[in-house]
Amino acid sequence: MNILAMDTVGQQGSVALLNGDNLTASSQLTTPTGHVVSLPQAISKLLKEADLVMADMDLVAVTLGPGSFTGLRIALGMAKGLAIGQGIDVVGISTLEVVATGGGGTKDGDYVASLLDARRKEVFFGLYQLVDGGYPKSIRQPVITDPATLANELGSDPIFNNQPIFMNGTGIESYSNLFVDALGDRYVPASASSWQPDPFVLGSLGRQKFLKHGGDNPANLQPIYLRRPDAVVKKMVL
Repeated sequence: MNILAMDTVGQQGSVALLNGDNLTASSQLTTPTGHVVSLPQAISKLLKEADLVMADMDLVAVTLGPGSFTGLRIALGMAKGLAIGQGIDVVGISTLEVVATGGGGTKDGDYVASLLDARRKEVFFGLYQLVDGGYPKSIRQPVITDPATLANELGSDPIFNNQPIFMNGTGIESYSNLFVDALGDRYVPASASSWQPDPFVLGSLGRQKFLKHGGDNPANLQPIYLRRPDAVVKKMVL
């Protein structure tokens, strides 16, 4: 199964080609403010290097957010276009799930979490538990929240039974001290090299989801925002 995985949610987007669960090639998008241009260029380059064409792709895996209001729509829009225009199956995966999976945990039962900087002194947070050989199962609804409140809640929640929480994401940079205070040595942060969504992890999660449940209806795929956009069209009062 040839898989195209792509992410434009954050400032540093990425794309990868997988064959089954093996990485064929990957690339970071080099122009953070121009994903709409750099994404198709990166895909074309990877396909050429792998001696493949888009018609060889069996599946497209794409991140759905939360993240940049504009950025996450770029890869999602392309994924929908490939699904509808070329008949390629597509699956959407939460960015929080991708980041959590790439941030640690070694066995079923481990808790893994995403902590993404949402700016305005807030974070996007998702909590998962590894099952079925290391795949994440969501055990808490993703939220946008105040990091101090979140740290206190995690520190006092009996669900963890004093188990460590493996945490990954860009929120670690600014708020790690809060989780150290609340969790002590149960807080296990990932290194900075893992904070961004890994396109290989995205492709692997997409393959697993497809094999279990099939593809998503591209018409029903919607971005995950968690926060309302800054620009809101005002309704006219008649």
